[in-house]
Amino acid sequence: MKKLFLFVILASTLIFGFGCISEPVMPEKPDAQPEPVEEIEEPKEDEQKQEIGEIALVERVDYDFSLFPGPKPFSRGINMGNALEAPVEGSWGMVIREEFFQIIKEAGFDHVRIPVRWSAHASAEYPYNIWPGFLRRVDQVVSQALAQGLTAVINIHHYEELMHDPEFERERFLAIWRQIAEAYKDWPPNLYFSVLNEPMGNLTTELWNQYLVDALKVIRESNPDRMVVIGPANWNAISHLAFLDWPEGDENLMATFHYYSPFEFTHQGAGWVTNPPPVGTRWMGSEAEIRAIKRDLDRAVRFAEENDVTVWLGEFGAYSTADIESRALWTATVAREAEKRGIPWSYWEFGSGFGAFDRIANQWNQELLNSLISDDVTSYVTIDETPAYEIFGFDIDTDGWIGADAQPQWGEGTTKIEHERKNTYDGDGSLRILLTGGANRYKVMAPETIFTKVVPGKTFVYRVFIPEGSGVTAIQPYAQYNNWAGWADSYIPDIPEGSWITIDWTIPEGVSQPLNSFGIMVHTGHTNEKYIFVDKVEID
Repeated sequence: MKKLFLFVILASTLIFGFGCISEPVMPEKPDAQPEPVEEIEEPKEDEQKQEIGEIALVERVDYDFSLFPGPKPFSRGINMGNALEAPVEGSWGMVIREEFFQIIKEAGFDHVRIPVRWSAHASAEYPYNIWPGFLRRVDQVVSQALAQGLTAVINIHHYEELMHDPEFERERFLAIWRQIAEAYKDWPPNLYFSVLNEPMGNLTTELWNQYLVDALKVIRESNPDRMVVIGPANWNAISHLAFLDWPEGDENLMATFHYYSPFEFTHQGAGWVTNPPPVGTRWMGSEAEIRAIKRDLDRAVRFAEENDVTVWLGEFGAYSTADIESRALWTATVAREAEKRGIPWSYWEFGSGFGAFDRIANQWNQELLNSLISDDVTSYVTIDETPAYEIFGFDIDTDGWIGADAQPQWGEGTTKIEHERKNTYDGDGSLRILLTGGANRYKVMAPETIFTKVVPGKTFVYRVFIPEGSGVTAIQPYAQYNNWAGWADSYIPDIPEGSWITIDWTIPEGVSQPLNSFGIMVHTGHTNEKYIFVDKVEID
């Protein structure tokens, strides 16, 4: 058999260490000398002719699972990212070594998530056979995790072709799962399957709800009782759990979501993101910041309660360009709040750009490890009695928002409101606000249906995107009341351009009903054709 020896090439154009959310990812330059990995054999001609599923039986090690520890509690885990989901293991600077799993186990973790890019190691033509050498490598990694008593979760990761052309790739997607399921049907129950990482792009919510049912049916043919993990479309966003059609009658299912909020903090300086947020954003653990995390995790709890299912936080993390104090504080807050709500979690990731382990120094980043593994006694708590909820998602239309012509003292200008589908913070749409003319400020108004909720002490949360070079100088949430005589606002200048940011405004004392106008003032320079985007307006 012809052999293909795979060696890692250190290239300045490669980028490692990314979290999986909101933008297509690109590899980053490795920070350590890459290592050669086990050779992977190309498929023989006669193997290409096998029926789907038979590939799983070719030249594999017969592991004695009776020697492995039994299943343990599933609560705190870590992702083995940037390895088997790279185009070739090692090309993103990360090669999984056996000793990593002992290090992980001894640190106090009980499970690992192992992302796998099966699509890069399977034939593009029917019967879409997985390469035997790659399957043996996945066997090896999974068995090393199980041998330490860890639960292992394998998935289909970075199946970019499926996201681009779902209908063309559907048969191949299901064929790959048929082979995976057949390959591991006799493996211990602490091996879990996760159907697909972060469905997005042309794999819409509607299509994904169909495909996951098809994939689950294929898996259940050979694995009727194995734990299977499924998550929503739109990058496994927590907001899209509500749009996930939960399969009924299957008790061995777990839901998952990913969490990287606020994005401007967790992905600052991330080179694979289009227009990455600028470096320097800190996360201080303020009351408003912690409240935002609680509010988001409460949404997952509601989904879990409504569907009587465990919800797993499969990814969360902050990129290494953020300061370590903020990273540790944010990480600890997310982990502890998840645990309080009975949500198991898996940190992104072990040893790359988000990594909690320094592979060069061969030691944990102690601040991050301490933030993840805590001796605090945790217990389930119910969600807030008055949780924050979304009032304007702009998924279908402009939700009744309107623009007003500039007042004479501001200069001449008009405000046009449009529905936007391409640039969104979360969901299927956002509000595009086009500002024309030479005015220095413009008014955007919410519908009267929200007026009764504008009371002192309530906090309104806005997600805002200001394009680079737009000339926008400030955003000013406001309320007018008392027959137009009363005015309250929060003037927020120097908003970063080129990325989504979150702004909060708590309604001050003195604002009273009836309300006359409520919305946002946009301050600009005197230039024509400016625009901003607003999305996911919530009230707490």
